Amino acid sequence: MSKSRDIADSAATINFIDTVTSNVQTQIDNIDPLPSQTGNADKYLTTDGTTASWDDVAGGGMQSMQVFTSSGTWTKPAGITKIKVFVTAAGGSGGGTLAGYGSGSGGGGGGTSIKFIDVSAISSAAVTVGASAVRGQGANGSTGGSSSFGSYATATGGAGGQGSAIFNGFGGLGGIGSSGDINLRGSAGGGSNGSTSTGYGGTGGASYFGGGGTNGVSTSNAPDSSTSSYRNYGGGGGGSGSNNSANREGQDSGQGIVIVEEYA
Repeated sequence: MSKSRDIADSAATINFIDTVTSNVQTQIDNIDPLPSQTGNADKYLTTDGTTASWDDVAGGGMQSMQVFTSSGTWTKPAGITKIKVFVTAAGGSGGGTLAGYGSGSGGGGGGTSIKFIDVSAISSAAVTVGASAVRGQGANGSTGGSSSFGSYATATGGAGGQGSAIFNGFGGLGGIGSSGDINLRGSAGGGSNGSTSTGYGGTGGASYFGGGGTNGVSTSNAPDSSTSSYRNYGGGGGGSGSNNSANREGQDSGQGIVIVEEYA
């Protein structure tokens, strides 16, 4: 029998319906464990441990994702009880050089914090996305902006690369995540090397999302020094090449990012 109410049909087949069996059937119908299916197409059966009901969200798996490339507010969707956040800060920018000096070093990669959070009692959280660090021209690079998800997970930006280093400049240190279940440090930027006219800049440090910017070579700037199109999220900017007669720019860093995976 597919349903409890089919008992009546079976009883009728064997001519055994009387007051007792009719009363039993009535009680079984009244406690049918399935709630009404009318108007509940494509919904999922769930229970709170006492009562079964229909829900739009299937339990137990990832349901949706929100990606923040600028600061804002995360708002919990209906049916979500847990989230996993990836918080990555911006990288540091690459160092630039003055005319007649050596090459610039690469900026460090931004740190990352990864955390699983029970949001049963949380409806929203402030999201901060670290801004890209602006390249240095004839100077050291600058530190990337920090990123955070409320007070639950934070990551600091990578440091800027050393600029105007005659021979061997130091790359910027990577930022680091904190308060997460997993806290990662970004890679340090590459050091520079060479002379006043043939120096090589350092590459940008990598973040959780991949490598940083490429380096400048000899008398050229770092490739695409004015934008972040060659840097992954959180990647450090590349350092400039050297030139006897002109100042050279390093590279902007990759901006931060916050990703929220949402689970029922």
